Amino acid sequence: MLALLGLYPQQSRPTFQMPLPPNLTDENPSNSTSPPPSSTIPVLNAEIPAISSPSLHLHLLPLLSIQYNRSSMRPVSVASRATSSSIHQSNADYVDTPAQASEGLVRRWTVVAGSTALIWATYGLLASNGVFLSYWSSNQLADTPNSTVAWINGVHLFLTWFLALPIGIVFDKHGSNVLLIVGSILYLAGIFGMAESSRFWHFMTTYGIVAGVGSAILSTVAVSVLGHWFDKGKGLATGVVILGGSLGGVVFPLTLRPLFGKIGWSWSIRALALFITILIGFGGLVVRSRASLRRAQAIPVRTVLRPNFLLVTLGTGG
Repeated sequence: MLALLGLYPQQSRPTFQMPLPPNLTDENPSNSTSPPPSSTIPVLNAEIPAISSPSLHLHLLPLLSIQYNRSSMRPVSVASRATSSSIHQSNADYVDTPAQASEGLVRRWTVVAGSTALIWATYGLLASNGVFLSYWSSNQLADTPNSTVAWINGVHLFLTWFLALPIGIVFDKHGSNVLLIVGSILYLAGIFGMAESSRFWHFMTTYGIVAGVGSAILSTVAVSVLGHWFDKGKGLATGVVILGGSLGGVVFPLTLRPLFGKIGWSWSIRALALFITILIGFGGLVVRSRASLRRAQAIPVRTVLRPNFLLVTLGTGG
């Protein structure tokens, strides 16, 4: 345009081909030729100035990339086509999120069933601590004050809740496989070891510490994995999983009290450990995290220190 006004010398004007509709190539139909297969038809030599400013080149770029639609003979910008394509692609990426691209309804609820089994084995036994306290106070730890015996269950409960934060960070970065193996070994070792215990430090080591750490790992994975499989309906899935804790809190005491009188402490705990092995085995087989949702970076410390997060954590743990 500036060249047309004569602001630039003729020798600095490069030539280029401007695309036009094929019906404007020649007014004489006898001299017209069939248009080339490309949608861009060079029919006119025009001149533009050689401009050194990059910003002006960017402004002229849409004008230099005009193509004509053969059906409507309306000019279509290549840049607009790219923009439209990118918008559709971004919308498709937004809709096809990993949580929504599930592997089937049966697979998701199988994970829920496995998580329910893990919570039954951990929170369910945690809700049955009163059975252990009453039996210890009357038999193996009859000479120990009840306030001291209660420390065993207190340590188990503390580790189950306190270790959820670091275990959750490990789960976000590495997934569930290794955690499920380590948690299962620790938890079952603690329960089977409790069957052979007879002193305070025996119970504190096996049930309070070893089983407490295993309970923290298994329960954290069981609840955290639901976010990998559910976008909508996550609240319902979480409610079903937590229901396993209530189920264990009812079944375990009603089963253990008669067994203590019939087969004694050791065989009752071994039978309990065998049932827990079945629950954990089923949960370990079907519960899996999704690699596409693992975090590449650690959670910022300021996120953990937010007042809302701390209040909810303290209120839940209390």
